[in-house]
Amino acid sequence: MAFENISEEQHASFVSSLRAGQYNLLLGAGASMDSSNSRGNLPSGTTFRNDLAVLKQANSNQPLQKIFSLLTPSEIKEHVTERFSNCSPGLTYQLLASFVWKRAFTFNIDDAMEAAYRSETAKQTILSYNFDDEYEDDRTLDELPLVHLHGDVTRPVRGYVFSREQYIRLITMMNPWMTVLAQFIRSEPFIVAGSSMDEVDLDYYLAYRTPTTARDDRGPSIRVEPFPDEITRNECRQHGLLLFIGTSLGFLKYCDSVLPVRPTPYELVPEESRSLVPAGVSQIQALSFLSDFELVPSSATELKGASPFFYGHPPSWRDLASKFDVSRPAVAAIVTDVERRLKPESNAPRILVVREETGTGKTTAMRRAAFELAQRGFLVLTCSALSRVEPKSTASIIDLIDDPLVIFVDNFADQAYVFRDVIDLLEKKDIVFVFADRGYRFRYITRVLAGLRYSTYGDLSLKEIDCDRLISSYVGHGLLGNRQALKNKKEFIKKIVQDPIAVACSRILADFRPLDRIIDDLLRDSSRADKERYYIASLAQYCFRGGVRYEVLSSAIGRDGLKDQIQKENPLPLAHFDRSTTFLVPQNSTLAERMLGRLSENDRPFLLEMFVALAMQIAARVNRNTVRRRTPEARLASRLFDFDSVVDDLLKEKAPEFYSRMQPVWQWNSRYWEQVALMHLKQYHLAPNEPEGQEALRQAAQHARHAVSVEEHPLPLTTLGKILLVQMLAKGYSAAAAYEEAYERLTDAIVLESKWHRKAVQPYVLLFRGSADYIRSGGRLSAKQIERIMSLVENAKSIWGRDSEIQEVCASVETEFAALRY
Repeated sequence: MAFENISEEQHASFVSSLRAGQYNLLLGAGASMDSSNSRGNLPSGTTFRNDLAVLKQANSNQPLQKIFSLLTPSEIKEHVTERFSNCSPGLTYQLLASFVWKRAFTFNIDDAMEAAYRSETAKQTILSYNFDDEYEDDRTLDELPLVHLHGDVTRPVRGYVFSREQYIRLITMMNPWMTVLAQFIRSEPFIVAGSSMDEVDLDYYLAYRTPTTARDDRGPSIRVEPFPDEITRNECRQHGLLLFIGTSLGFLKYCDSVLPVRPTPYELVPEESRSLVPAGVSQIQALSFLSDFELVPSSATELKGASPFFYGHPPSWRDLASKFDVSRPAVAAIVTDVERRLKPESNAPRILVVREETGTGKTTAMRRAAFELAQRGFLVLTCSALSRVEPKSTASIIDLIDDPLVIFVDNFADQAYVFRDVIDLLEKKDIVFVFADRGYRFRYITRVLAGLRYSTYGDLSLKEIDCDRLISSYVGHGLLGNRQALKNKKEFIKKIVQDPIAVACSRILADFRPLDRIIDDLLRDSSRADKERYYIASLAQYCFRGGVRYEVLSSAIGRDGLKDQIQKENPLPLAHFDRSTTFLVPQNSTLAERMLGRLSENDRPFLLEMFVALAMQIAARVNRNTVRRRTPEARLASRLFDFDSVVDDLLKEKAPEFYSRMQPVWQWNSRYWEQVALMHLKQYHLAPNEPEGQEALRQAAQHARHAVSVEEHPLPLTTLGKILLVQMLAKGYSAAAAYEEAYERLTDAIVLESKWHRKAVQPYVLLFRGSADYIRSGGRLSAKQIERIMSLVENAKSIWGRDSEIQEVCASVETEFAALRY
């Protein structure tokens, strides 16, 4: 039992990925054959088929799915469900449970693997899913998702997938787990074991994988087969699989021999980070906390030579240790201010908010400030979470940390409500939060932080001295695009001093040409597949800072070349966003955003296809549960479908076609219908007196009501209220009826927000303005409505005392109500 034709480099990569828990499993009947129940050992697929053939007096040469179709419900219960239930795990599963895996998929319907993971020696806890369960985003390595692709004896009423017809129906219905497996297997490292390679759907999954689609930064994928022939070897060559000759148990024994001492998921976390977690915190809680926050090191090894940072990627700690960034005055001010606020006698606000625009170097400045504070001996964390942070457990762990603490959160609006909750729950006093985001999101941030004391920082615009240092840095690393800059530096400084720093860096690299000329040259030197991948990654990052998962982008553009695009030599380079290298983003986000804008101006049909490709690829990963947990794909979808800020802005007249094409896949989602309603509302505003405009307003209300019927949530309630208030002032509608319904919907939204301990401002603003408009147009309110609205006015003035828009609209409605008394 051994690998066939494995190089030393491949073997080292295999052991490394095995230790790190990076391998996925795809298991067949051979993995269960040494497990047993009261009826003896579990059968192989062939034996099971033969037994059923004898039972039904069928030809044993017929496929299992055809024989299974002959069984009655009582026969299925006795000869299928009970045949594979209440199993005791064999040595294969017992040994398998002593390793750490990323995720597991099985064609088996038995419960033997679950039984193995109930042992105290198992390294992970199993989360078991049936093929028709909703997709859930796996979080930390202490949990192992196990997906039963053909059914599960613990859920027999859900049925089994033994027929080709059933399988085809599931595929055409875009079954989420099958879709996700097809994405994973294309690029992720897999171990295919215990399978005879004739499962009805295995060919479907492997068809997505070739030797060139596999990631180079993971271990090789492996096919475990005890009796290989030339067909087996040819399939391994076709799909980029290394062949291990042996049984599933033999392979695991081999793994045990090359990795006799195996870490737990918690032990895979760097020791320096583990030391941060206070005593008394469980390992499960600690893993969750450490996956959401990164400990900023006090030192890092310097790099030799150039780095992706010079090409527009955010800096690593090693980049900062190497002093690749240029000194910015704002950084020193933030560092000094944080130190001052951490002193026990300080009464200054413990929240700093950095407000800047795209491309100004905000992320680099934040990371430099965090690194500087860590070097000065402070305990510093950066929030690295891409899903929703859990407020209660996060606050409880922070409270247990004895040392003064600084927490940096970039792109703060993504987690604003969470950190508002964390701050409200915290008892710890010696802590400072540094939040940063783009200026256009600042109004939202101030409303979330209403009632808290905080200070604001801004102005990272380039000064001439910054430009001088920037050019000198690129000269020092041999990256200057024009040697004339050495002879006449002052002239070149004048060319870039008005640019955001990200644009200035791009121009320094590219001969100081204007940005659009740089883009023209990059596009001319790129293949169509590279352009498509780059635009999808750009669109994903435009909607969600983490970008797009590696396997999702690989599947969206099903051609080779992704691995080559993740390097700075490519004209349109991509880069890993996160520490786990799970997500991809354009290397230079400012350049990518400008390219999206140009594509919107020049080729919206092509941009529409990029929208569609991205929406289709993430559809399987978004459901009501992932929306509640605010997983990366749920957050990406929320923005991708946002009519006002994304779809209308980029697709313009192509917006209706986008929503129409997405309806079959996304119509379950209330947000989808909410955005369709807003699209129709804009169509009404463009032609309010025309028949098509009137029809658009009717459809807007209809779709908004449908969104509320799909999910009674504050957002669709608020959207419906907004549209009803437009109808209130439009011809052909009863103003009283429209106002009454809008009043009910908006107050319902406010009540729901209150129950969820949130404070969204929009339903208040809409209700106040709509009520004032209704009164001015001759409408009459009941005493109960007036009392309720005035109570909400006082509440809003208290919550958002620093918000000028709120104060103005409150004053307006108070004026109208005062006039009613005279």
